[in-house]
Amino acid sequence: SFVYAHIIWLVERRDNLAIDVAYGPGVFDGMYLGLSVAATVTFGDKRPVTYLGIVITYVWMFTGTFLMAMFVASITSTILASKLGVSSTTIEINKPSDLAKYTIG
Repeated sequence: SFVYAHIIWLVERRDNLAIDVAYGPGVFDGMYLGLSVAATVTFGDKRPVTYLGIVITYVWMFTGTFLMAMFVASITSTILASKLGVSSTTIEINKPSDLAKYTIG
């Protein structure tokens, strides 16, 4: 999100009234936009107005969604492995029928 904040500030600072022209406040505005887009997959009170800013924001939106899904999957597999009493690297589930090998509770 820190890299996105700098990129969006560079792209939007001249055309977007919601992004401050000054470096510090402008990057903070970009960080706010980046975190709100990555976390909620929507625009809040700040949004890009240039075509390049919009494209960059949509790429960031999909990247944030992917990273959030990977984070949740990692936590889920760690919890599942601890409940099964095995290492998360030894669990091999490739298709729905593989789930029958594992029971919890």
